[in-house]
Amino acid sequence: MKDNRRLNIALYIRVANKENFINKHNINHQINLLINYVKKHYSNYKYKFYIDNGYSGISYDRPNFKKLKQDICKKKIDIIVCEDISRITRENSFFYFNSFIKENDVQLVTVQNSDDKNFFENNFNLFERIIKEYSNTLIKDRKRCLEEEIKNKV
Repeated sequence: MKDNRRLNIALYIRVANKENFINKHNINHQINLLINYVKKHYSNYKYKFYIDNGYSGISYDRPNFKKLKQDICKKKIDIIVCEDISRITRENSFFYFNSFIKENDVQLVTVQNSDDKNFFENNFNLFERIIKEYSNTLIKDRKRCLEEEIKNKV
């Protein structure tokens, strides 16, 4: 059965500084890009803009980003659409944001990477695999060392 409920879509736009007013990340460009994407990919939706003008993606201390998070916690958002991942966050904190949206059943769509709608999930899973592989290697190495120590003592 198809779910026909109306999707609540957050269109998140961030411009870091005056330089971005003239390049591809300017506000008008992002607005048009996101609206066109939503119209093309969704049929039953309501969208709301969250625009942070003049804020860096390194910090989460952005007024409309905070409002976005509040609305996510209040279950007012189903999908976040943004131009690319750098509009939301930088690499140093994307695991935190991924966990936050997953806990709240929110999907993130990056228009520039729309073939990879699960950007955070894929990268988090890669990170998780690397940690597990590293841990397993450490355990195996430690086991070999212990076996060698026991062998030498006998």
